[in-house]
Amino acid sequence: MRKLIIMVSIIAVAAIAIYFDGQTRDSSEPKIFGPVLKARFLDHSFGNSSLFTMPDGKIIVVDPAGGRGAEALLKMLQGEKAKEIDVIVTNPSREYAKALAGLQKSVLISNVIRPELGRATASWTKWLRDSKWEDVPETALTRGDVLQFTSQVTLEALNPAKEPEPRGVGSDSLVFRAKFKNKSILYLSDIDSKGECGLIASGLDLESSVMVAARNGRYGSNSLELLSMVRPEMCVVSALRNNAPSTSVMDRLDTINTGATLYRSDKDGIIVISTDGHSMTLLDKGGGY
Repeated sequence: MRKLIIMVSIIAVAAIAIYFDGQTRDSSEPKIFGPVLKARFLDHSFGNSSLFTMPDGKIIVVDPAGGRGAEALLKMLQGEKAKEIDVIVTNPSREYAKALAGLQKSVLISNVIRPELGRATASWTKWLRDSKWEDVPETALTRGDVLQFTSQVTLEALNPAKEPEPRGVGSDSLVFRAKFKNKSILYLSDIDSKGECGLIASGLDLESSVMVAARNGRYGSNSLELLSMVRPEMCVVSALRNNAPSTSVMDRLDTINTGATLYRSDKDGIIVISTDGHSMTLLDKGGGY
């Protein structure tokens, strides 16, 4: 009888501990209320495109891929019942021109947002024309420009500088920050070390809730100085299929060094982050949409 009483007591204590541990974890998890900004960082099967859904349902596609990546993206957009989208192209190229023209056949593109290319604009226009692109309004951005996506969501252009390089090189990729109330997502795109130096020297406030690593986490990017200015809560690396992120960059982005939770699409799959402008949470990783 005594052994039974002791066993029952142990089970009761364990149950109480589990209950309070669960309560503690529940209370520490961020609560999301009301309309949200949802960001999906897709894996290599989508060509590393990203997709932002605004609080009002508007969809923004970032850097759409061609080929199989385009097919996967279109399937996702169909699942979202998207009939109209805006597209952000952070580093315009012949490949992106083809991808845009292919995407245009299946969904209405209302606006293309890209960096100011200077003299390279002529090449971009030719690539679009060669891809049989039907003209759509384009918005060319440089540092300091702001687009109002919704009444509460803005896109701030942090790069390129007002006078871009002649050929639209990596240092002149479009770096932008999507801001919703008190939370923000910094998208560093394909900016290289020269571009990072210019961004740091600009004196801009770079602090952001989420940092999407530059150059897919490849060598020569995401410097310690840049990280110290961004001070993210989460870091996301959209890794390429056959080009793994640099070990040294991953060490810099490690949670131990930054305090930020690190996610990688090559290991975590699709990464879905949601914010109501006050709290931010990981909705899903590794699954579908």
